[in-house]
Amino acid sequence: MHEFHEHEHNHDHGHSHGHSSEDEQETMALIHYMLHHNEHHAQELGDMAHALRDQGKEEAAKLLDDAIKQYEAGNQLLGRVFELLGE
Repeated sequence: MHEFHEHEHNHDHGHSHGHSSEDEQETMALIHYMLHHNEHHAQELGDMAHALRDQGKEEAAKLLDDAIKQYEAGNQLLGRVFELLGE
């Protein structure tokens, strides 16, 4: 069986509703963090899908593959937001 690790998820990101350069930098930093955070989760899901395939649970593995595709699609959008903010 595949061993999975636990890690804390601190999602308390205080923010203001102003439009200063500092706010934009904070937004960019948060998007950058979330992008890499999601990439990590997609990798973990890939490991789980592999483990499920090893157990003969192909239908469940395919659903995880679909979830990974959703993470990848979301990450593409986050990446585009990051690019737009950097322009």
